[in-house]
Amino acid sequence: MCKLFDSFFLFSETDTRQIVFRLAPTYSLYLMARYQASTLFRPELNPMERAQRLTLTLSRVGAMMQAIVKEALRRPALAGLLDGQRL
Repeated sequence: MCKLFDSFFLFSETDTRQIVFRLAPTYSLYLMARYQASTLFRPELNPMERAQRLTLTLSRVGAMMQAIVKEALRRPALAGLLDGQRL
């Protein structure tokens, strides 16, 4: 019975100290935006102020991402990755 049970789980003997979990950048941005849009973030703000702050934050993030892409396009080794080509 134990061998049957273990065959369903690929990680039956895993050292949990070696497991590293990283959030995808897109999901991290989603969590940040969701938190900032919620009433948990600065409850004293009215919905219009909250929307303005969120818009400003996301505009800054977008500008940073655009700057990173532009910088990467100047580097020949990274330009191929952004174009979908293999190096």
